[in-house]
Amino acid sequence: IRHPSKDEALKLRSVNICYASDDTQESQVISLNDIVVNYGDKLALIGRNGSGKSTLLKAIAGKDDDLIVDGTIEIASNAASAYYSPYTSVIANADTTVHEALRAASDTNANIGQIMEYWGFKRSEYYNTRVSDITHQDEIARLQLAIMMSARPNLLILDEPTSYLTPIFRDRLIRSLEKYTGTMLVVSHDPHFLAALNLNGTLTLPSGDLQKEDRR
Repeated sequence: IRHPSKDEALKLRSVNICYASDDTQESQVISLNDIVVNYGDKLALIGRNGSGKSTLLKAIAGKDDDLIVDGTIEIASNAASAYYSPYTSVIANADTTVHEALRAASDTNANIGQIMEYWGFKRSEYYNTRVSDITHQDEIARLQLAIMMSARPNLLILDEPTSYLTPIFRDRLIRSLEKYTGTMLVVSHDPHFLAALNLNGTLTLPSGDLQKEDRR
């Protein structure tokens, strides 16, 4: 669903989200009033375990096959979003090579070879490697992030992006996000990672309390 406001990247209107179990019973996970995320906002979703942080990101990203979503999630028509989750092991274009998968996702100005090297995929080793042959969790995580970097989205939706990264690639992720000028929603249990991101606010769940520092 799209909306016209030039300042708003994302708007939630009276959103209720439930998981539908196999026996068709429903359990409410999230109930939120209106929430507005403006362009350039960089927000951490915070709250206790089980408060619905990852679930809300899934719903915003449209990964809602196992969810029942009432209310409205509005995304700006010029928002190009990208979603990362450590629970995602299936990557699009699995029958192509790593280089081809990055090229298929890429912005026309993206330097695919440079991005491959940045995320640890040496061209001499991985240029002809098929995506379906990437099976280790750390490689899958790095490939997801490489594809996102190739696409150059202006709305990032990140769920625990450091979970499978070694320290060197965690630092590379931080460096890339420090320069990021788009809108970002992030969930992380790593306080040092969050502190490095120059965030301007938090969304607390399950209350839906949004606190922002207006930097415009």
